[in-house]
Amino acid sequence: MQKKTLTPERAGLRILAVFLSVSMVSSNSLQISPVPPKPRVGEDVILSVTGIPNEVRFYDWYRGNDIAADNQILSYNRNDSKVSPGKRFFKEAEIQSNGSLKIVNVTKEFQDKYTFSILANGLQNKEVILEVDDSLVTTPGPNSGLSGGAIAGIVIAVVVVVIAAIVGGVYAFKFNKSGPL
Repeated sequence: MQKKTLTPERAGLRILAVFLSVSMVSSNSLQISPVPPKPRVGEDVILSVTGIPNEVRFYDWYRGNDIAADNQILSYNRNDSKVSPGKRFFKEAEIQSNGSLKIVNVTKEFQDKYTFSILANGLQNKEVILEVDDSLVTTPGPNSGLSGGAIAGIVIAVVVVVIAAIVGGVYAFKFNKSGPL
């Protein structure tokens, strides 16, 4: 039996094959990222999913520590776009056709661990922690500031003080000119 030697050309082809295999596996891996990364209370957030294989027919979203039926938010069928709510479904949750989960009007109560699950070449799960920023931001709104009544009260008070100062000044001026009575 003749022993094959590894030529530089064959070694290069093997390295290229390994590199392509690794890059194909990594490009098809599930990824989830919240957009924005840390939403403020009242904002919308999308738990954006990428790397879903084309042959997947169902998406499942869970909330909590495991993918038990009691933690299922919803299931989505790609074939007919049917959404089936789970036991942890909430009205602010909206599934998108690419599998991403949109949560509208986020509150601090939505801060939790979320798991995206698909069945493609076996069960694949990807988890993400949603952090919600509940710090107060004071930005003046269109109706911020003083009411009309408060402004009128301030104007009247200023006018009264000015009139009192004028009357006091006139009295003091006359008192100094004529001397004491």
